[in-house]
Amino acid sequence: MNGANEGQDEVNPLSAADRALFHAAAKGTRRLRTPRTAPPPRTSVRPQQRHPRPAQEATDAGWSTQHEDLGISALSTLSHRAPGVPQRVLQSMARGNFVPQQRLDLHGDNLETAAQRVPEAITQALANRRRRLLVVHGKGHRSSGGYPLLKTWLATQLPRDTRVLAFRSAAEKDGGTGALYLLLRRPERG
Repeated sequence: MNGANEGQDEVNPLSAADRALFHAAAKGTRRLRTPRTAPPPRTSVRPQQRHPRPAQEATDAGWSTQHEDLGISALSTLSHRAPGVPQRVLQSMARGNFVPQQRLDLHGDNLETAAQRVPEAITQALANRRRRLLVVHGKGHRSSGGYPLLKTWLATQLPRDTRVLAFRSAAEKDGGTGALYLLLRRPERG
């Protein structure tokens, strides 16, 4: 073999007849594009549960004003589901197939006020046998910390409340990334 064909044979070891046969068989198909680099970072932020929740934990006693900057932006989509909750619940929320039975608007509230109002709203919803809430927290454009304070705080506190089965950023019609759909556990009968 001459030097010009040696490199070609290493790259494409098929004969001309085999290549023609392959191209005839693959006619009408499209080549799959696979990324040659790492995939881009996820835009959805799923708060990680730092410590497993014991079953006997008080339901709303854990709400505090403690929070950390998780890198959540005004446009970040939040989502979380408790263990055992099917993924289809979040998918349904993402499509906007969620009709809130109660609404809580936190616009203008500071962290201390929100830390009282959110657990109270959950307690009230369950007392009224309502499981679907819309919590409007805003996008945080006027937050003093330079990031959406209430949104970040909710992302850290909601997964700790055993009454919350799942939450996700709302559909645009209900506030988009400035609001959350909450799905609560079934209320206790009694």
